[in-house]
Amino acid sequence: MLQRSVMRMLSAILVSAFLLSSCTTAGGKVTEETEVTGTSGSTEIAKTEETPASESIQSKADFTDEEKAIAEHYNDYANDADDRLVPCDEGDPAALELKAIPGVKLVARKSFFEDKEYLVFFDEPLDHKDPSKGTFTQTVYVYYEGKDAPNCFLIDGYEIGSYVMSDLREDFDTKLPLKIRDDILGEYSIGSDSNFILPEYRLYGTSQPDNLTKDDLEFWGFMNCEQAAEDFHDIIEAFKDSFTGKWCIEGLSKGGEATVYQLAKHPEDGDLFLGMAAMVLMDKGHMGLYKYAYTTAGDLVYGKEKAKNIRDLITEFQIECLKNRDKLTTLIWSRSSSSYRFSPDLDKEILFDCMVLDQVYYWQYLRDDHLDKIKEAMSLKDAATHEDKEMYITRLCDALEAGYSGVQYALPTKTKGLQEIDLYSFLFQCYHEDGHFGYDFSYLRKAIKKSGSKAKLYVTKDMEDDIWDLRIDPSHRDLFSYDPSVLEARKSAIDNPDKPLILINGLTDIFNTCELTESDRSNIFIFNLPKSSHIDSFPGNLDAEQRLKFDEIVKKYMTN
Repeated sequence: MLQRSVMRMLSAILVSAFLLSSCTTAGGKVTEETEVTGTSGSTEIAKTEETPASESIQSKADFTDEEKAIAEHYNDYANDADDRLVPCDEGDPAALELKAIPGVKLVARKSFFEDKEYLVFFDEPLDHKDPSKGTFTQTVYVYYEGKDAPNCFLIDGYEIGSYVMSDLREDFDTKLPLKIRDDILGEYSIGSDSNFILPEYRLYGTSQPDNLTKDDLEFWGFMNCEQAAEDFHDIIEAFKDSFTGKWCIEGLSKGGEATVYQLAKHPEDGDLFLGMAAMVLMDKGHMGLYKYAYTTAGDLVYGKEKAKNIRDLITEFQIECLKNRDKLTTLIWSRSSSSYRFSPDLDKEILFDCMVLDQVYYWQYLRDDHLDKIKEAMSLKDAATHEDKEMYITRLCDALEAGYSGVQYALPTKTKGLQEIDLYSFLFQCYHEDGHFGYDFSYLRKAIKKSGSKAKLYVTKDMEDDIWDLRIDPSHRDLFSYDPSVLEARKSAIDNPDKPLILINGLTDIFNTCELTESDRSNIFIFNLPKSSHIDSFPGNLDAEQRLKFDEIVKKYMTN
């Protein structure tokens, strides 16, 4: 289904195992074959061209010296020639309008962009409370419809590579080109014929300072929700200088959380706020995910009998993995340790138990290919020959990594590209401000005992409270602690919102346990989708009655 596939692509760097990687050098060269793991779970080898750094800017003479510096910084992250910036055509009226926005340092395009697509660059302070600490250049994607059009300001929460990479702008199922207007604005947002403004989240992707890296502790001090909210506010205020249409501030998942936080911090930014799959009640060590995963997950989408069969299949698979933990741990560690770095406190036995437990994240996306890999592995459960027994271990390992792989627990990587294979920045924000689920192995322990098998967990009950934090670099744990003010701000926004807020929740999503599914506030409008997963919680999946009400709300608050 096209809608579902587009949303899969937009969520490629969320809390999931579906990542898009690149491998570049600081000079802008791409010299390696890069594994690209798509949302279907399949892995392809994307061969990229080697391009000299001296050719990293097309038509350099068309950029001013200041613009060249910005373009060179951006192009250091480019994956191939098509992903580099090119100047806008002289006299391009939309580009001229965008260049006139206060604070804009550069307006450029990509060679494969459609008409009306641009990249706009702003300078933002690293610390809005102390501008003397320096600045970074923030990349903003803009689909320009017109100065008087309504404005969709999407807070994605990550780098924006999915939108601006030449080899990713296609639907993963049908291989059709991604059309921003039709595929995103028409189904994902408040509607087409809107200006679509997508800022890259601070310190992600290309929006990083030249003088700080992830190896610097100071870098992580600048990556926080309050600073990001001020970035967004600055950008919105700048656009409002010439864009006269109404504003919808929106986001999915982490972006949904950030949308509600923006409502708390700067309600004046939007006329309407839209949070999709927004985990607004997420706390540090939030409980409930695993209970849902082992008891009622899937009942609404599959029916109780089929859902129970899937839950039982996943549990049986987990027990089989634990029964074969010695061989699997060795195999997984040999695969992961060569690709990823882990916190020294996260030893391979703990990592293995976490990977096994977290197979229940199937319920985040309802991925058929994950179940297929589990079924394929389990079909070899009673293998008799040595060759088949070895194949069984390999298939168990493949299924484990398809469901929840080592990259989910890894420290920052050294790769640099328009789509980084790096979830650590997200993990750090979960640890520091956004909250995360607490580990609960009790349901798996009961299942192991009931099975009467020799499966064993390394993690004990008294270890559970501290395990999630072991995913974080010890130096970051020493310097930073959980800040509850972000959660309190989100709660204040949903308790007494200053502007109308729409929330769309997928009740099959594993994160539904920390979403707001009901409210008596007159300006909060909640749409619950019983059969939707995390990436299906968007306007295009509303039923006819819900869509009619949704459109009425949008018309009421977004019409000049």
